[in-house]
Amino acid sequence: MEPIRILQVVVSMDAGGIETMLMNYYRNIDRSKIQFDFLLHCKHKSFYEDEIKAMGGRIHRVPSYHPKEHFKYLKALKLFFKEHTEYRIVHSHIKFYGLYVLKAAKKAGVKTRIAHSHIAKDFYTLDKTLPFRIYTRALFSRQYTHVYACSPEAAEYMAPGKDFTMMNNAINAQAFVFDESKRQKIRKEFGLADQTVLGHVGRFAEQKNHDFLIDIFAEVVKEQSNARLMLVGNGKLIDKTRQKIESLGLTDKVIFAGIRKDIADLMCAMDIFVFPSLFEGFGIAVLEAESSDLPCVISDIIPDSVVVTDKVKRLSLEKSASDWAKEILATDINKARENRYALIVKKGFDIKTNVDKLEKTYIEAHNNG
Repeated sequence: MEPIRILQVVVSMDAGGIETMLMNYYRNIDRSKIQFDFLLHCKHKSFYEDEIKAMGGRIHRVPSYHPKEHFKYLKALKLFFKEHTEYRIVHSHIKFYGLYVLKAAKKAGVKTRIAHSHIAKDFYTLDKTLPFRIYTRALFSRQYTHVYACSPEAAEYMAPGKDFTMMNNAINAQAFVFDESKRQKIRKEFGLADQTVLGHVGRFAEQKNHDFLIDIFAEVVKEQSNARLMLVGNGKLIDKTRQKIESLGLTDKVIFAGIRKDIADLMCAMDIFVFPSLFEGFGIAVLEAESSDLPCVISDIIPDSVVVTDKVKRLSLEKSASDWAKEILATDINKARENRYALIVKKGFDIKTNVDKLEKTYIEAHNNG
Protein backbone atom coordinates (compact mmCIF):
# COMPACT_ATOMS: atom_id res chain seq x y z
CA MET A 1 0.00 0.00 0.00
CA GLU A 2 1.37 3.40 -0.99
CA PRO A 3 1.93 5.93 1.80
CA ILE A 4 -0.22 9.06 2.05
CA ARG A 5 1.75 11.88 0.46
CA ILE A 6 1.47 15.22 2.26
CA LEU A 7 2.45 18.38 0.41
CA GLN A 8 4.40 20.61 2.81
CA VAL A 9 4.44 24.20 1.52
CA VAL A 10 7.42 26.29 2.64
CA VAL A 11 9.66 29.08 1.39
CA SER A 12 12.76 26.87 1.40
CA MET A 13 14.17 23.92 3.30
CA ASP A 14 17.20 25.71 4.71
CA ALA A 15 18.12 25.24 8.36
CA GLY A 16 15.63 27.58 10.02
CA GLY A 17 13.18 26.97 12.84
CA ILE A 18 10.21 25.88 10.71
CA GLU A 19 12.41 23.71 8.52
CA THR A 20 14.08 22.08 11.53
CA MET A 21 10.70 21.34 13.07
CA LEU A 22 9.49 19.76 9.83
CA MET A 23 12.61 17.62 9.54
CA ASN A 24 12.24 16.46 13.15
CA TYR A 25 8.78 15.16 12.31
CA TYR A 26 9.80 13.81 8.92
CA ARG A 27 12.72 11.78 10.30
CA ASN A 28 10.53 10.17 12.95
CA ILE A 29 7.19 9.63 11.20
CA ASP A 30 6.31 6.17 9.87
CA ARG A 31 7.21 6.74 6.23
CA SER A 32 5.53 3.49 5.20
CA LYS A 33 2.27 5.28 6.10
CA ILE A 34 3.07 8.98 5.64
CA GLN A 35 5.44 10.56 3.14
CA PHE A 36 6.33 14.25 2.92
CA ASP A 37 6.77 16.12 -0.35
CA PHE A 38 7.77 19.79 -0.44
CA LEU A 39 6.63 22.76 -2.50
CA LEU A 40 9.43 25.33 -2.30
CA HIS A 41 9.38 29.02 -3.17
CA CYS A 42 13.08 29.36 -3.96
CA LYS A 43 15.49 28.70 -6.82
CA HIS A 44 18.54 27.66 -4.81
CA LYS A 45 19.20 24.16 -3.51
CA SER A 46 18.14 24.12 0.13
CA PHE A 47 20.12 22.71 3.03
CA TYR A 48 17.86 19.70 3.66
CA GLU A 49 17.06 18.71 0.06
CA ASP A 50 19.48 15.79 -0.19
CA GLU A 51 18.20 14.31 3.07
CA ILE A 52 14.59 14.76 1.93
CA LYS A 53 15.25 12.90 -1.31
CA ALA A 54 17.12 10.15 0.54
CA MET A 55 14.00 9.56 2.65
CA GLY A 56 11.77 9.36 -0.41
CA GLY A 57 10.45 12.91 -0.46
CA ARG A 58 9.88 14.85 -3.66
CA ILE A 59 10.89 18.47 -4.23
CA HIS A 60 8.66 20.78 -6.26
CA ARG A 61 9.17 24.48 -6.98
CA VAL A 62 7.11 27.54 -7.81
CA PRO A 63 8.40 31.13 -8.09
CA SER A 64 8.76 33.12 -4.90
CA TYR A 65 5.86 35.47 -4.27
CA HIS A 66 6.17 39.17 -5.07
CA PRO A 67 3.26 41.62 -5.45
CA LYS A 68 4.62 42.80 -8.81
CA GLU A 69 4.38 39.24 -10.14
CA HIS A 70 1.11 38.38 -8.43
CA PHE A 71 -0.67 36.94 -11.47
CA LYS A 72 2.40 35.03 -12.61
CA TYR A 73 2.50 33.41 -9.17
CA LEU A 74 -1.20 32.48 -9.28
CA LYS A 75 -0.72 30.97 -12.74
CA ALA A 76 2.21 28.87 -11.48
CA LEU A 77 0.12 27.55 -8.58
CA LYS A 78 -2.81 26.72 -10.87
CA LEU A 79 -0.49 24.81 -13.21
CA PHE A 80 1.15 22.97 -10.33
CA PHE A 81 -2.11 21.64 -8.89
CA LYS A 82 -3.37 20.78 -12.37
CA GLU A 83 -0.29 18.63 -12.92
CA HIS A 84 -0.17 17.16 -9.41
CA THR A 85 -3.54 15.68 -8.58
CA GLU A 86 -2.11 13.14 -6.15
CA TYR A 87 -2.31 15.42 -3.12
CA ARG A 88 -5.37 15.21 -0.89
CA ILE A 89 -3.69 17.08 1.98
CA VAL A 90 -1.80 20.36 1.61
CA HIS A 91 -0.03 21.69 4.70
CA SER A 92 1.08 25.33 4.36
CA HIS A 93 3.74 26.81 6.64
CA ILE A 94 3.81 30.17 4.87
CA LYS A 95 2.30 33.22 6.51
CA PHE A 96 -0.36 35.24 4.78
CA TYR A 97 0.43 34.67 1.12
CA GLY A 98 -0.16 31.02 1.95
CA LEU A 99 -3.71 32.17 1.28
CA TYR A 100 -3.02 31.86 -2.45
CA VAL A 101 -1.56 28.36 -2.14
CA LEU A 102 -4.57 27.07 -0.23
CA LYS A 103 -6.98 28.89 -2.55
CA ALA A 104 -5.36 27.20 -5.57
CA ALA A 105 -5.49 23.86 -3.76
CA LYS A 106 -9.17 24.39 -2.98
CA LYS A 107 -9.97 25.16 -6.61
CA ALA A 108 -8.10 21.99 -7.59
CA GLY A 109 -10.31 19.93 -5.28
CA VAL A 110 -7.89 19.31 -2.40
CA LYS A 111 -10.15 18.42 0.53
CA THR A 112 -7.78 18.99 3.47
CA ARG A 113 -5.97 22.32 3.55
CA ILE A 114 -3.95 23.09 6.68
CA ALA A 115 -2.74 26.58 7.60
CA HIS A 116 0.08 26.25 10.13
CA SER A 117 1.10 29.32 12.14
CA HIS A 118 4.65 29.46 13.47
CA ILE A 119 4.82 33.11 14.42
CA ALA A 120 3.34 35.47 16.99
CA LYS A 121 3.63 39.21 16.67
CA ASP A 122 1.54 42.30 17.14
CA PHE A 123 -0.54 42.05 13.97
CA TYR A 124 -0.89 45.79 13.56
CA THR A 125 2.82 46.56 13.45
CA LEU A 126 3.11 49.64 11.27
CA ASP A 127 5.14 48.80 8.20
CA LYS A 128 4.54 48.66 4.46
CA THR A 129 3.15 45.11 4.62
CA LEU A 130 0.27 46.05 6.95
CA PRO A 131 -2.40 46.50 4.20
CA PHE A 132 -1.38 43.16 2.67
CA ARG A 133 -1.57 41.42 6.04
CA ILE A 134 -5.00 42.86 6.80
CA TYR A 135 -6.30 41.85 3.37
CA THR A 136 -4.94 38.32 3.36
CA ARG A 137 -5.86 37.46 6.94
CA ALA A 138 -9.43 38.61 6.28
CA LEU A 139 -9.70 36.14 3.40
CA PHE A 140 -7.58 33.32 4.83
CA SER A 141 -10.35 31.57 6.76
CA ARG A 142 -12.23 30.83 3.53
CA GLN A 143 -9.34 28.75 2.22
CA TYR A 144 -8.20 26.48 5.06
CA THR A 145 -10.02 23.55 6.59
CA HIS A 146 -7.71 23.22 9.60
CA VAL A 147 -5.48 25.52 11.64
CA TYR A 148 -2.35 24.19 13.34
CA ALA A 149 -0.16 26.32 15.57
CA CYS A 150 2.92 25.97 17.76
CA SER A 151 1.39 28.13 20.52
CA PRO A 152 -1.91 29.86 21.33
CA GLU A 153 -0.23 33.17 20.50
CA ALA A 154 0.69 31.89 17.05
CA ALA A 155 -2.86 30.66 16.43
CA GLU A 156 -4.30 34.04 17.41
CA TYR A 157 -1.90 35.80 15.05
CA MET A 158 -2.99 33.89 11.96
CA ALA A 159 -6.55 32.84 12.79
CA PRO A 160 -8.01 34.95 15.61
CA GLY A 161 -10.87 33.28 17.43
CA LYS A 162 -10.69 30.08 15.38
CA ASP A 163 -10.38 26.55 16.68
CA PHE A 164 -6.91 25.15 16.19
CA THR A 165 -4.80 22.07 16.77
CA MET A 166 -1.74 22.56 18.94
CA MET A 167 1.26 21.02 17.21
CA ASN A 168 4.30 21.29 19.43
CA ASN A 169 7.64 22.25 17.94
CA ALA A 170 9.02 18.97 19.17
CA ILE A 171 12.68 18.00 19.16
CA ASN A 172 14.80 14.89 19.50
CA ALA A 173 15.42 15.62 23.17
CA GLN A 174 17.85 12.75 23.67
CA ALA A 175 20.21 14.24 21.08
CA PHE A 176 20.47 17.48 23.05
CA VAL A 177 21.41 15.96 26.40
CA PHE A 178 24.63 17.63 27.57
CA ASP A 179 27.76 15.65 26.79
CA GLU A 180 31.17 16.77 28.07
CA SER A 181 33.03 14.97 25.29
CA LYS A 182 31.01 16.84 22.65
CA ARG A 183 31.74 20.08 24.47
CA GLN A 184 35.47 19.49 24.37
CA LYS A 185 35.36 18.43 20.71
CA ILE A 186 33.63 21.64 19.58
CA ARG A 187 35.67 23.92 21.80
CA LYS A 188 38.83 22.40 20.36
CA GLU A 189 37.51 22.89 16.82
CA PHE A 190 37.01 26.60 17.43
CA GLY A 191 40.10 27.16 19.55
CA LEU A 192 38.21 27.81 22.77
CA ALA A 193 39.97 27.21 26.07
CA ASP A 194 38.72 29.05 29.15
CA GLN A 195 36.60 31.54 27.21
CA THR A 196 32.98 32.14 28.19
CA VAL A 197 30.87 31.42 25.12
CA LEU A 198 27.60 33.20 24.50
CA GLY A 199 25.58 31.39 21.86
CA HIS A 200 22.80 32.16 19.42
CA VAL A 201 21.12 30.00 16.79
CA GLY A 202 18.97 31.61 14.12
CA ARG A 203 18.92 33.01 10.63
CA PHE A 204 20.30 36.49 10.11
CA ALA A 205 16.99 38.31 9.71
CA GLU A 206 15.35 41.29 11.39
CA GLN A 207 13.19 39.06 13.57
CA LYS A 208 16.21 37.57 15.35
CA ASN A 209 17.50 41.01 16.39
CA HIS A 210 21.21 40.42 15.79
CA ASP A 211 21.85 44.17 15.89
CA PHE A 212 20.81 44.32 19.54
CA LEU A 213 22.57 41.02 20.26
CA ILE A 214 25.88 42.55 19.13
CA ASP A 215 25.23 45.60 21.33
CA ILE A 216 24.68 43.27 24.29
CA PHE A 217 27.85 41.34 23.56
CA ALA A 218 29.86 44.57 23.30
CA GLU A 219 28.69 45.43 26.81
CA VAL A 220 29.61 41.97 28.09
CA VAL A 221 33.12 42.26 26.65
CA LYS A 222 33.67 45.52 28.56
CA GLU A 223 33.43 43.49 31.78
CA GLN A 224 34.67 40.11 30.59
CA SER A 225 37.34 40.33 27.93
CA ASN A 226 37.59 36.57 27.43
CA ALA A 227 33.94 36.33 26.32
CA ARG A 228 33.18 34.96 22.86
CA LEU A 229 29.98 35.03 20.81
CA MET A 230 29.07 32.03 18.65
CA LEU A 231 26.54 32.79 15.90
CA VAL A 232 25.01 29.78 14.17
CA GLY A 233 23.09 30.29 10.95
CA ASN A 234 23.02 32.29 7.75
CA GLY A 235 20.77 34.86 6.13
CA LYS A 236 20.44 38.11 4.24
CA LEU A 237 21.65 40.29 7.14
CA ILE A 238 24.86 38.40 7.80
CA ASP A 239 27.08 40.91 5.99
CA LYS A 240 25.47 43.80 7.86
CA THR A 241 26.13 41.97 11.11
CA ARG A 242 29.77 41.37 10.17
CA GLN A 243 30.19 45.07 9.42
CA LYS A 244 28.81 46.07 12.81
CA ILE A 245 31.07 43.60 14.59
CA GLU A 246 34.07 44.96 12.72
CA SER A 247 33.13 48.58 13.50
CA LEU A 248 33.03 47.73 17.22
CA GLY A 249 36.41 45.99 17.11
CA LEU A 250 34.94 42.63 18.02
CA THR A 251 35.94 40.59 14.98
CA ASP A 252 38.36 38.31 16.84
CA LYS A 253 35.74 37.63 19.53
CA VAL A 254 32.84 36.50 17.33
CA ILE A 255 32.55 33.07 15.72
CA PHE A 256 30.41 32.69 12.61
CA ALA A 257 29.72 28.97 12.71
CA GLY A 258 27.50 28.96 9.61
CA ILE A 259 24.75 26.42 8.97
CA ARG A 260 25.48 23.23 10.86
CA LYS A 261 23.85 19.86 11.40
CA ASP A 262 25.49 19.39 14.82
CA ILE A 263 23.51 22.06 16.71
CA ALA A 264 23.28 19.82 19.76
CA ASP A 265 27.08 19.55 19.92
CA LEU A 266 27.49 23.31 19.51
CA MET A 267 25.12 23.91 22.40
CA CYS A 268 27.22 21.64 24.58
CA ALA A 269 30.15 23.98 23.87
CA MET A 270 28.21 27.13 24.79
CA ASP A 271 28.01 28.56 28.32
CA ILE A 272 24.91 30.73 27.98
CA PHE A 273 22.27 31.13 25.28
CA VAL A 274 21.09 34.63 24.34
CA PHE A 275 17.93 35.08 22.28
CA PRO A 276 16.61 38.66 22.01
CA SER A 277 14.10 38.03 19.22
CA LEU A 278 11.61 40.73 18.28
CA PHE A 279 8.90 38.08 17.85
CA GLU A 280 8.55 34.30 17.78
CA GLY A 281 5.69 31.87 17.46
CA PHE A 282 7.52 29.55 19.83
CA GLY A 283 11.32 29.70 19.74
CA ILE A 284 12.51 26.14 19.10
CA ALA A 285 16.18 27.11 19.54
CA VAL A 286 15.41 28.05 23.14
CA LEU A 287 13.86 24.63 23.75
CA GLU A 288 16.96 22.98 22.30
CA ALA A 289 19.17 25.08 24.57
CA GLU A 290 17.08 24.11 27.59
CA SER A 291 17.37 20.45 26.60
CA SER A 292 21.15 20.94 26.79
CA ASP A 293 20.63 22.54 30.23
CA LEU A 294 22.06 25.82 29.00
CA PRO A 295 21.25 28.97 30.98
CA CYS A 296 19.16 31.19 28.70
CA VAL A 297 18.49 34.92 28.57
CA ILE A 298 15.60 35.60 26.17
CA SER A 299 13.21 38.41 25.28
CA ASP A 300 9.92 38.44 27.15
CA ILE A 301 7.84 38.50 23.98
CA ILE A 302 8.67 34.84 23.38
CA PRO A 303 5.65 32.67 24.36
CA ASP A 304 5.61 31.31 27.91
CA SER A 305 5.17 27.78 26.59
CA VAL A 306 8.85 27.55 25.56
CA VAL A 307 10.05 28.01 29.16
CA VAL A 308 10.38 24.51 30.65
CA THR A 309 13.44 24.78 32.94
CA ASP A 310 14.42 27.08 35.78
CA LYS A 311 17.45 28.36 33.86
CA VAL A 312 15.58 30.86 31.68
CA LYS A 313 15.61 34.60 32.32
CA ARG A 314 13.15 36.72 30.35
CA LEU A 315 13.96 40.38 29.76
CA SER A 316 12.12 43.25 28.11
CA LEU A 317 13.52 44.56 24.85
CA GLU A 318 12.91 48.02 26.31
CA LYS A 319 15.82 47.40 28.65
CA SER A 320 19.22 48.56 27.46
CA ALA A 321 22.03 46.40 26.11
CA SER A 322 23.84 47.18 29.36
CA ASP A 323 20.92 45.80 31.39
CA TRP A 324 20.95 42.61 29.34
CA ALA A 325 24.71 42.31 29.79
CA LYS A 326 24.35 42.62 33.56
CA GLU A 327 21.86 39.73 33.62
CA ILE A 328 24.20 37.62 31.49
CA LEU A 329 27.20 38.38 33.66
CA ALA A 330 25.21 37.59 36.80
CA THR A 331 24.22 34.17 35.49
CA ASP A 332 25.89 31.17 37.12
CA ILE A 333 27.47 29.27 34.24
CA ASN A 334 29.62 27.01 36.41
CA LYS A 335 26.82 24.86 37.75
CA ALA A 336 27.03 21.29 36.46
CA ARG A 337 24.66 20.71 33.58
CA GLU A 338 21.99 18.08 34.14
CA ASN A 339 20.29 15.53 31.93
CA ARG A 340 16.99 17.21 31.04
CA TYR A 341 15.57 14.47 28.81
CA ALA A 342 12.91 13.27 31.26
CA LEU A 343 11.71 16.84 31.83
CA ILE A 344 11.37 17.57 28.10
CA VAL A 345 9.39 14.35 27.66
CA LYS A 346 7.17 15.22 30.64
CA LYS A 347 6.49 18.69 29.22
CA GLY A 348 5.39 17.13 25.94
CA PHE A 349 8.13 18.36 23.62
CA ASP A 350 9.93 15.15 22.67
CA ILE A 351 9.45 14.21 19.04
CA LYS A 352 8.65 10.56 19.70
CA THR A 353 5.35 11.36 21.45
CA ASN A 354 4.35 14.22 19.15
CA VAL A 355 4.95 12.43 15.86
CA ASP A 356 2.20 9.90 16.67
CA LYS A 357 -0.28 12.76 17.06
CA LEU A 358 0.63 14.27 13.69
CA GLU A 359 0.47 10.89 11.98
CA LYS A 360 -3.02 10.26 13.35
CA THR A 361 -4.28 13.70 12.26
CA TYR A 362 -3.06 13.10 8.71
CA ILE A 363 -4.57 9.63 8.49
CA GLU A 364 -7.89 10.85 9.91
CA ALA A 365 -7.98 13.81 7.51
CA HIS A 366 -7.12 11.54 4.57
CA ASN A 367 -9.81 9.01 5.45
CA ASN A 368 -12.45 11.69 6.00
CA GLY A 369 -11.45 13.66 2.90
